[in-house]
Amino acid sequence: MEEKNDIHSEDTIIFEDDQGNETTFMVDAVIEMNKAEFVLYSDGDELLVSKIIRQGDEETLEDVSDEEMQDIIQEYEKTLNGEGM
Repeated sequence: MEEKNDIHSEDTIIFEDDQGNETTFMVDAVIEMNKAEFVLYSDGDELLVSKIIRQGDEETLEDVSDEEMQDIIQEYEKTLNGEGM
């Protein structure tokens, strides 16, 4: 299923599938790492991570590898513990 990913604001991400169904997620953090930006977002039950891809004025999200996911989560936990990025 193809999805259109649209980052509306700093607070929410709305996913719209090819049938027009929308799902809203809360943005927990945006992390810069290794010259890329990643967004951590959740629906209240599950924390998800995607890479932000910018092309002109458009932003899309891309899946991350398991290794990238672990690195991003570690960086996020450091930030939460006050160790900074």
